[in-house]
Amino acid sequence: MSYIIDSSDRLEDLLTRIRSREKSQRCVARFKIHLAPGQSFAIGAASYCLVRREPPPSSTFINAKDNQPLRSRRQWMKTRGDSVNADEALLPHDIVRGLRFGDRYLCFEPDELQAAMQQIVPVGEPLRSNAFPLEFVCNKPTSGFVCDSFEIVGNPMFATVFM
Repeated sequence: MSYIIDSSDRLEDLLTRIRSREKSQRCVARFKIHLAPGQSFAIGAASYCLVRREPPPSSTFINAKDNQPLRSRRQWMKTRGDSVNADEALLPHDIVRGLRFGDRYLCFEPDELQAAMQQIVPVGEPLRSNAFPLEFVCNKPTSGFVCDSFEIVGNPMFATVFM
């Protein structure tokens, strides 16, 4: 007597597991229970957290033709004024970040900003929105940082400046 596995049953089981969002059990701690003080025989026990906050599943954009996940690539283009026509792609060393200070902008390169942020916020701590105080910018020497000819895109408080 042979048993034939019905693939539709397996598909239904898989779909019900996906719909119910079953997640793998996460072990919180493991304990070794020794039966006698002098013996090396021990029984292992583990505790699991059965009630925990579950983040919503992340969405993935897929191609309509072949259901392959889509990949995105960000590229900055150089434009003139409000025109939509792109002249050429910008390289990473062409992009400068600027901080508005009065009626002028202080311009920083990305590596300067990254070094400054690491001095302000240690690695591993969350970065808050007010973690870049103006006093820190004022204490830095402004020679070489102030830009006169540039094009501003984005938020005027902390804008991306293309030189």
